[in-house]
Amino acid sequence: MARKPHPETAESPQAPEGRWWFLVRPQVIYGTIIVSGVIVAADDTDADLEVLELTAATIVIVWIAHVFSEIVAGQHTVTNPPTPFRGVLTHAMTHGAGLLISAVLPLLTLTIGVVGWLPNHIAYLGSLAIGVLSLAVLGWFVFAHRGNAWPIRLAGALGTGLLGVLVV
Repeated sequence: MARKPHPETAESPQAPEGRWWFLVRPQVIYGTIIVSGVIVAADDTDADLEVLELTAATIVIVWIAHVFSEIVAGQHTVTNPPTPFRGVLTHAMTHGAGLLISAVLPLLTLTIGVVGWLPNHIAYLGSLAIGVLSLAVLGWFVFAHRGNAWPIRLAGALGTGLLGVLVV
């Protein structure tokens, strides 16, 4: 008996196409919100290295929790015949990769501040601006993928960007 493909990896009209497909995922969106929230909560301009470390550690811990929950309770764990563990682990790690992807640019910006290439407050504000801009771009991509005209795409971008502003 052939095993059915996991719904998110199956070919479907719902699956994003093209080279930006990995960005249009819930994990990227909530990863961006988590990273921005941690940076705001950890605001301490005298200890920018600590903000960087706390943000990186938080997103890695959330990613580990996501991978663990996918391994233990993901849909692929209830197949007949059972999915090999290697397949379950690979799926879980790639499914949650958006969490790590979402942290790259804000962490890079904070790192630039920590090493002194930007003033700390500029790096801090820049990392938050990247989060807001990322959510706006994701909103545009989501509505573009759904086939909406540019005014609806723009409204989606503004709406998701506004969510980022509210988080900050």
